[in-house]
Amino acid sequence: MKIGFIVHSQSGNTLSVAQKLMDQLKLQGHDVMLTHIKDEDVNVSMQHPERFIKVVDEVTSYVDVLFIGGWVQAFILCRGLNHYINHQLNIQAKETHLFLTHHFPFEWMGGTNAMKQLTKHVIAKEHVIKTTKIFNWSRKNNQQHIDQWIESMITHINALV
Repeated sequence: MKIGFIVHSQSGNTLSVAQKLMDQLKLQGHDVMLTHIKDEDVNVSMQHPERFIKVVDEVTSYVDVLFIGGWVQAFILCRGLNHYINHQLNIQAKETHLFLTHHFPFEWMGGTNAMKQLTKHVIAKEHVIKTTKIFNWSRKNNQQHIDQWIESMITHINALV
């Protein structure tokens, strides 16, 4: 199965979540591709979200499953991912899964609002969203939540084959 990841990661936290899932999918024999973007300068990203760089750019057209991941920036969706989706997302997929990372221990501390924004923008691109997930870095059992999510995604994808 052809699986794409579009990940906006500045510090590496969001990318680490995607990488764990990507590694497991590769072990299962899936064809996995990544587009990793990050802000050119995080200090001006709120004023200039269009200034991002593509660290890796492998997802180019159609995939069976697409994962889009980003981070919460000042209680909203990171501006770079928002800009990318609205202006450059042209990948088609049978289904799309969304995930966000943020520092605070509870989703309602910015994560929920950011996920609503991400969902709205991705639906506007006519994607079918199957799942959403928010990871909270300051929560003690965050790694357990990541592992459980990865296990559920692997099970879901293997059921599609």
